[in-house]
Formats: sequence, C-alpha cells, structure tokens
Amino acid sequence: MLFKSNNRRQILNILENMEKYLKDEISSLEIEEFSCTGFEKELKTRIDSLCKILMKNSDEELQIFGEIMLVSEKLASGIVSDRISFTNSSNFKLNYIAKTINNLASDLKKTISLIKDTLLLYGQYNYLNKLDESLVRNDFRVLFQEINTLRDTITNMLIENKSNGLTLENSSRILLENVDRLNISSNEAAASLEETAAALEEITSNIRNNTQSIAKMSNLSNNVTKSVKEGEELANQTTTAMDEINTQVNLVNEAISVIDNIAFQTNILSLNAAV
Repeated sequence: MLFKSNNRRQILNILENMEKYLKDEISSLEIEEFSCTGFEKELKTRIDSLCKILMKNSDEELQIFGEIMLVSEKLASGIVSDRISFTNSSNFKLNYIAKTINNLASDLKKTISLIKDTLLLYGQYNYLNKLDESLVRNDFRVLFQEINTLRDTITNMLIENKSNGLTLENSSRILLENVDRLNISSNEAAASLEETAAALEEITSNIRNNTQSIAKMSNLSNNVTKSVKEGEELANQTTTAMDEINTQVNLVNEAISVIDNIAFQTNILSLNAAV
C-alpha cells in the first residue's frame, strides 16, 4: 500500500529530525500531527512512540550526565560528600557509571575520614592508633603504609626523646648537686680569701716594717763597714806595733841571754875565786 505523497513527506521529516536529534544537531523533537489511516497511522504511532522514548531517554541522560559531571568536578576539587541522586535512568550503562562514582566517593570519604581521624590523633600526640592496611589497595595501601611508617618513626623519636629527657634530668640533678657543692666551696673559698686577705695585710705590714728595719740595718751596715775599715787600719797599725814590739822583745831576750851568760861566767869566776 502506497503512502500518500503528503503523509510520506511528513513521515520522512520526522525521521530526519530523529536522526538530527540523535546526532545532537537539534535539541528537541516535535511530534507532528497529521491525519492518516491504516498502516500509515500505525507507522505514525510507532514513530511518535520512538520520539517520546528518545526524548525521555535524552532528558534522563542529560540529568544523569549533569550530576556525573558535577560530582566528578567536586571529587576533583576534594569534595567527597556529594552523590549522584539519579541512578535509575533507562540507560543502564550510565546507571552503572553513576553508581560506580557514588561508590568511589563513598570509599574516598571513608578512607579520607580514617586518615583525617588518625592524623588528628597524631596532632594530639596520640600515636596508639595504626591504620589498617588491609582495608585499602594499591596507592591507598601505599599511603596507609607511609602514614604508619611516619607513626613508627615519630614513636621511636618520642621514645628516644624520653630517654634523652631522663638522661638530661639525671644530668641536671647531678649538675644541681655540683652547683650546691660549688656554692659551698665558693663560700668556703670566700672565707679563706678573707682570711688570706687579712694575712696578706699582716704580711704587707710586716714587710713594711721589715723594709724600715732593713733601711736601718743598711745604715748600721754602713756604719759597721766604716768601723771595720777603721778597725782594719787600727789592726794594721797594731800589727806594725806588734812587729816592732817583737823586735824589741827579741833584742831584750838577746840582752837577757848575754846577761845570763855574763852572770854565769861571773858565778864561775866567783866560785873559782872562792876556791
């Protein structure tokens, strides 16, 4: 059965518009109304139904595409709380993508919450909690491992710092004890210095007196030296006089010896005369 010429033209226009709509060359489809009967009417009804399905699917796809783009942009900017609300469109592939993105956002939020809560505890100097690496995979597992490594490093550093603190506390206590001893020794040294200063003053006074005495002794020494020189001169004169006396004594002795000989001879002569 042949189409009427006018109806055929209208049906072709509808099909061309459908093709343009599918190619995104036009943004909407308009259902044209025209009178027809029999097969033409059935075909027209089917084409109108397809147009409505296409427009319905297009509206749903446009809505889900919009939500996918919006949520994806927010995920890229670090916002993980939003979700795609429309996931029951006629396009099951887009539904799958939307649900996958929602699951991704949920997993990201869960993972980020774990990391954030753990780091907040670390910021409060609480390093007891450790991230469960079995909850994540791939790069997130590497991130969990690095955070746990950071926790272990900080914990070891704190343990070392505590040990150093205890050592420092002990050293400080010893230092305080030594300072106390030093204070006591300083007080004793100060007292000793006062005594030493007093002794030095006394020694200085004695030295001053000794200096004066030495000056007097120097004067006396000069006088003694002068007297010694005079005594030496007198001694020399005395020695000369003694030599002269010795000479005179020798002469006297010789005279006495002569006199003795004379007396002896006289006595002999007297004796002989008496005989």
